[in-house]
Amino acid sequence: MPKVELNNINSGYNLAAINSNFQKVEDTLNNSVLFRANTDGAPNSMSVDFDMNGKRLINLPAPILDNEPLRKGDIGSLSGAVSEANEAAALASAKAEEAALSALQASATASSVAGAVSDAEAFAALSEASAIAASNNSRLTVGTVGTGTAAVTITGPAGSQVVNFVVPQGPAGPQGPAGAGSGDMLMSVYDTNANGKVNVAELADAAPWTGITGKPSTFPPDTHTHPSTAISDSTSIGRAVLTSTDAAAVRSAIGAGTGSGDVVGPASSVDDTFVAFDGTTGKLIGASGKSIPVGAVVGTTDTQTLSGKTVTALKSTKVAMGANNIDMSAGDVFTKTISGATTFTVSNVPAAGTVGTLIVELINAGTNITWPANSKWAGGTAPTLTSAGKDCIGMYVHDGGTLNWFVLGKDVK
Repeated sequence: MPKVELNNINSGYNLAAINSNFQKVEDTLNNSVLFRANTDGAPNSMSVDFDMNGKRLINLPAPILDNEPLRKGDIGSLSGAVSEANEAAALASAKAEEAALSALQASATASSVAGAVSDAEAFAALSEASAIAASNNSRLTVGTVGTGTAAVTITGPAGSQVVNFVVPQGPAGPQGPAGAGSGDMLMSVYDTNANGKVNVAELADAAPWTGITGKPSTFPPDTHTHPSTAISDSTSIGRAVLTSTDAAAVRSAIGAGTGSGDVVGPASSVDDTFVAFDGTTGKLIGASGKSIPVGAVVGTTDTQTLSGKTVTALKSTKVAMGANNIDMSAGDVFTKTISGATTFTVSNVPAAGTVGTLIVELINAGTNITWPANSKWAGGTAPTLTSAGKDCIGMYVHDGGTLNWFVLGKDVK
């Protein structure tokens, strides 16, 4: 769609159309265009994203406010400052770690000279080392902690030292109370097939439901609800029916009619008879007195064999032929005016055992007609027709192929 769509001025001097076009141009400039010099302070900001399409913005000033863009050079300066700050922080951390390690080594040496470290001193050293390790970003880690004569050793290069402790072992604790059993529970006795499940549990798993005694006779479910979507094999129509609140909603869900008439019928009826409306309200029905025909009921375009029926006012379909094909499925009376040499064909002939008939009304036929090869005539010769007049020709077929022609009338006037 164009950004500015102007009205066409087809001819003449149309002041209204010209003014309307100028107004559209003015509105577009005022409302949709950014101005380099915005002297009157009118709104001059973007209302949608600005796509540079791979182009650059140049000559940007150094950022001052938080919402201003950084230039590439500004990012380089910031990266250098951050690197210097990180190096200073790492150096300070290493110095602090070295100082803590020196103090810890001096304490360990003093403890060795004294001979031994008490339990409280050993655990204090452990806590101190853990605190140092945490404060120095895990550069100092706790290694092995064993029992024996108290000692503290530090291994590894600066920056990744490991502190190892030996803590004196305390006296043995009191004996716990004796268990209620009288002996050990051996797997060879209680799990004879070594499958990780005791024999009694396996017997319980194999017990038939009828062999369990003391079970309740019924298991009434707790009151609860499920959404219709919880029915795994449901359809959208079925769920809509389940959640419908009235009959109109159900009819809408299944695509049925939405009429609101109440149909009322008689107290009794005759089997296999048609229903007829009683009155014009659309709500009352009654017996029609007409029985349903025996056998299949066909529609207006279906074929049905009638036996013992009376057909009245039978009407035929007339076809005015444009081409030269006589289509027996289109009708049974055909008319055509002949203006030169004409070769007829016949299509959709009924199958053998079914009789088909037709009448052809020809104008000015004369000797210009060539009939289908499977045609038969009285005496074996096609008749000479009227050159300037109307002739009526009849035909019947019963074997699905042989066309039996005969003259109904020549030069009919």
